[in-house]
Formats: sequence, structure tokens, C-alpha cells
Amino acid sequence: MLTVLGDDIAALTSRDGLDWSCVSGAPIFEATEIDGSDRVHTLAAASDGERISVIIEALQYNAAGSVYTNLWLANLVP
Repeated sequence: MLTVLGDDIAALTSRDGLDWSCVSGAPIFEATEIDGSDRVHTLAAASDGERISVIIEALQYNAAGSVYTNLWLANLVP
């Protein structure tokens, strides 16, 4: 499962759906990978059988300090 963990995105795994652990010791995607982003807000993922497409919504601030969001698309090959 992909989830927002803190400000970033982590991959979790579970054998029973009750106990979850991180797939790696670090996030698979950090909010700072998006230029000017402060944190990941939401994400959605879908598979077409060959790859996983992930839409990431990141929160950013403009020069006046107003918050806005940006959507990013990543295609992952499992």
C-alpha cells in the first residue's frame, strides 16, 4: 500500500491487513523532490497491469505566502 506518512509517501506491506511495516527504511517519494513543495497532501494510485500510475497532490506556497496545490503524475513499473 502507498500512504502519506508525515510529509512524504511511503510503501507499506502486510501479510494479514492488521500489522503493517515499511517496505524500506526511507520514503519512496519525498515532498522535496517536487521543486518548492512543502509536503505531500494526498495521493491516488491505479494499475493497468503493467505499471502503477500515481497522482500526487503537493502543497506549495507562493511569494506572498498563499498556499496552493500542484498535481504530479508518476508512472512506476513494479
